[in-house]
Parts: sequence; structure tokens; C-alpha cells
Amino acid sequence: MGNSPLSFSIREIRVDDLNAAAELCFQAFWEHNVYVGICPSVDFQDVESARLMIQQRLLDPLADGIVAVNDRPRRVIAVGFIHYGRKVNSVTAVAVDPKASGKGVGKAIMLALLEKSRKTEAVSIRLTQYFVQSATNIKSFALYFSIGFMPVECLCNFCGNLQPDQSASAALSVHLNLDGLKVRQMEEPDLKICSDLFNKALGYDRERELRATLSSSQVWVVTKSGSIQGFATGFNRTGYIIATSEEACVALYCNASGYVFANVLCQLYPKILKWALAAKLPLIRNAWIMVRGEYQRPANGLVWAPGLH
Repeated sequence: MGNSPLSFSIREIRVDDLNAAAELCFQAFWEHNVYVGICPSVDFQDVESARLMIQQRLLDPLADGIVAVNDRPRRVIAVGFIHYGRKVNSVTAVAVDPKASGKGVGKAIMLALLEKSRKTEAVSIRLTQYFVQSATNIKSFALYFSIGFMPVECLCNFCGNLQPDQSASAALSVHLNLDGLKVRQMEEPDLKICSDLFNKALGYDRERELRATLSSSQVWVVTKSGSIQGFATGFNRTGYIIATSEEACVALYCNASGYVFANVLCQLYPKILKWALAAKLPLIRNAWIMVRGEYQRPANGLVWAPGLH
């Protein structure tokens, strides 16, 4: 396409856009990761994994999606979603066909998503779901900054194979005392306590979303003397953790096995950072959480490990 102008339009995503959106999403993330020298499959292993991600958002009643469509030939060249919360909305899964990069398509998608957010009662919109801003993607960082997003937290994105004994040994080596901390699956009576912890930490409510995850076998709480000290909505890229201490957070990670994502707010939680390094989890990239509007850092001594949903 060179530097020639690009004629395109923005519209709501449709079910029949699924395959095209998945292919361009996979291609955009893969090519960027190859360019910056990180594992290309860290975001999507293949087109099918991108398709499942797009499909989940199409089925999500709390999400809206849009696409950019090239005029000639008619084809989808960008996609983006917004997830609605009561107080905080999140931009997710924005991707532009590499062949259409630098043509204003990404900005058009973002402005359309911002307009959707403006029509809600949310006081903030964030790049925090699937879409923490990679520190290596200078072009997109400049775009988000130009439309009002500010970097508020730096995180280290670790992911790799992890076993419970490996996690426990790492905790011991960095002098984290996990005595008395026990992990079990979350149950219905735990929801209110966990929702209150989230609200206390971050200043907004996510009980609807938390309730929706309860059917998953990957939702956990950590307790001490029977009292809930934190919870995890999974240890994959979409899961997040709220805990009363860094020790409680690591205790949750020690319950994980297999391929684990651990997103560490490195300025806030040095003990967790030391644990991840001692556990020899690969550090894939550093990234920014970017916010437009209000933002509350984790408060009241609570710990937050964000997801990249």
C-alpha cells in the first residue's frame, strides 16, 4: 500500500467478521513480536487461539466490538473491543492489519471505542485487558498518549512452565514465609468477600465479572486460619490476583502448574519480582498499564497482579 491514502469505514463487528478479525489479530501480534525479538507465540499460538479470543468477546454481553473495513477491496483491516464495567471500561484486542499500519486506522478504531466509553457512566478507560501496552511498541504507545492515555504502572510479564515444587522452592529461597496459607477453589459464599477485596484495592466493583468466572475450575482463594487472604481468577493470560500480601499472592501462584502467566507490578511488589526470577519464569516483556481518566493505585496494603484479558 506504500504511503498512498487509505479509504475505510468503521462499523460494528458482525459474526461473519470472526475469521477475518482473527487472522489479522494473529498476524499483527505475531509480526510485532518477531520484529522486537520476543517469542512470537506469546500472545496467540495460532489463528485458532485468536479466533477463540474474538469469539469470546462477541459472546460477552458486557463487550462491544468494531471493525475497520477497507473500501477497495472490501475487507476487514482492523478490530477492537471495549469491555464495560460499572465504573471502569477497558479497551481490549485492538489490532490492525500490518499492511494497513500507519494509515490512521488504529487511531480511528481507538476514537470510536472512546466515543462508546463516553456514553457510559465510567470515570476511566484503560488498556489493561489483553492489551497492556508493550514497552517495545513505540508506535502504539505514541498513539495512545496522543489521545489522552497516561502510563500509570510498569509491569513485568513473566510466562512459562511452572510446577508447585518449583514455586515453593523459589519462595523459600527469597525468604517468603507461606506458613499457614492454604489454597482452595472459590465457592459461592466467597464471592462477596472477594468482590469487597477488589473494591478495596482498586476502588471499583467487578462482582458481575467475578461471578461469571465462578463456574471455572481455575478460580481460587487463599486462606489463613480460615480467613480469605486473596483470590485468583486463573493463572493464564486472562487471570488476575488480588491478595492481602505478597506472600498470599505467591501462595496462589504456588498452586499453579503448567504454563503460567505472572504479571508483576515491579515497582510495587519487589518480593513477587524476586520470587518470579528465583522460579526461573521467563521474563517475556515489560509493559505499561495506560489509563485515560481516574486511576487508583492498589490501596489499603493490597496486592494486584493484573490480567491481560
